[in-house]
Amino acid sequence: MSRRAGRNASVKFGTSTVVGMGNWTLDGYNVDLIDVTAFGDVDKVFDLGFGDAGTLTFNGNFDPDDADGQMLLESYGRNKTQITDLYLYIDLTSFYMADITSDATNAYALITKSRSVVMDATNVGKVSFTAKLSGRWVLV
Repeated sequence: MSRRAGRNASVKFGTSTVVGMGNWTLDGYNVDLIDVTAFGDVDKVFDLGFGDAGTLTFNGNFDPDDADGQMLLESYGRNKTQITDLYLYIDLTSFYMADITSDATNAYALITKSRSVVMDATNVGKVSFTAKLSGRWVLV
């Protein structure tokens, strides 16, 4: 059985590590259900529809000086820019990424909530981001 220690995970944007991140979550791949129930059926009947790569959230320590990570992601969100070079590392070498190398098209992340900042007198500032994943994402 293979395990990965969370302490070796990270979020990278291009070649830069997004500074201060301490948690990332993929909410999972979802498939739409199409209701094909017809007159005379006694139970609901469904077919499978489109797949959905899901939503990504990541958060950690706020760093307003992280120009190549936190600040750039905020800019991509404000400018509604597709991100194809966001990498979610599970250890030092393996990561999830948009599948831009196969027949899959339209694989990217869209930042839907950027730089949500919480300041607490008893802790360091915290920041969180949310992204909608489009297309196919793969573990490499």
